[in-house]
Amino acid sequence: MSKITIITPSYRLDNLIYLKNSINFDYVHEWIIVYDGSKIATNPHLFQQSNINEYIYCSEGISGNPQRNYAIDHISNPDTILYYLDDDNIIHPNLYKLLDVMDPSKMYTFNQCDRLKGNIISVKCIDTAMVLIPFKLCETQRWVLDKYEADGIYIQECFDRNKTEHVYVNQEMCYYNFLSQMNYITPTKFVNSSDYDHIVSIGNKCPTAMILRQMNIYQRSFPFDYIPTTPGLILKYLQSQNDFYPQKNVVRTMDGVWFGHFELNEEEYFNTIETLKRRFARLFDILEKKKKILFVYTSEADVYNEMNNRYNDNYSDLSKMVHYLIETYKYNNFKFLCIHTNKSYVDTDNITNYTIYVPSKYLSDDMSTHTGEIFTNYREILLQFMMKILI
Repeated sequence: MSKITIITPSYRLDNLIYLKNSINFDYVHEWIIVYDGSKIATNPHLFQQSNINEYIYCSEGISGNPQRNYAIDHISNPDTILYYLDDDNIIHPNLYKLLDVMDPSKMYTFNQCDRLKGNIISVKCIDTAMVLIPFKLCETQRWVLDKYEADGIYIQECFDRNKTEHVYVNQEMCYYNFLSQMNYITPTKFVNSSDYDHIVSIGNKCPTAMILRQMNIYQRSFPFDYIPTTPGLILKYLQSQNDFYPQKNVVRTMDGVWFGHFELNEEEYFNTIETLKRRFARLFDILEKKKKILFVYTSEADVYNEMNNRYNDNYSDLSKMVHYLIETYKYNNFKFLCIHTNKSYVDTDNITNYTIYVPSKYLSDDMSTHTGEIFTNYREILLQFMMKILI
């Protein structure tokens, strides 16, 4: 196994936790973060970890080039391999597969997801994260300070000096500006929907049921379809439905649940309540019969902080829901498939977790980013992701 030094010039501090979560530090000598002193006044010292070194540096230049050179000057292990990871990107899982087998004396280039091939090493044809290079092969090489295409220049110059040491791997091993748009890591774990007797949507917003129906795998309706909720409220309603049902002509309950997709007027109110009661009865029936159930949770409401979902400890409430179902119905033949927004969790026997990354420019605390453009974008990404996960 080869080890790398990761170099990250940075001013987008909010992104760094996502970079860190993508890093397997078993493969890392050190992660050098150099903050752009022209945009950040003081070193924030975000991480208290021995192999993460944070600096701040200000100099003439653009696009993080001075900061990359500063990091090169502060390499602590001359036997390391350099990997440049910008603060709008994360590490692709396939990179670790290469580190397991690569010759640490060679320079490697590889492909970028859905964009560039690493076999053309020239300016504008290769990108920052598409190269692994031993420090000893490029120890005196530096980034041009004042050019946007400095990455291509740097990589091409390193290649020109080490052509006999170059290896091209024709596989996708890096992303392009992963954190600058709504995105997800290519899944490596999958759920076969045909293994389950029933699929049940558990929020936290309408797209969960919408997309399951669009995929033609959602055959029956259940009580939490097409309403914004929280896992904490769903647990409450599994225990008692007293506060669940809306009042006549009132679309929002005392718990803040919105029933705008349901008819609550004088003529249709009774039918709507009966429909919701039948959906609860259907859910309780399949639980009593110990059917194999796939519960699906997605988290669009986190984007706009609807019902405080971004700040709730929803994963804790999902775990409590699992415990409640096991204790109440005396079985655990079910799975929660959970797609979180900007949050990552370790899987358990009953919960399989995934993450969609949403840049801060789309986030709001007051529903102000709940616009057609943003929720359409999110739902398109969610649909793509779910189609890859659910096989």
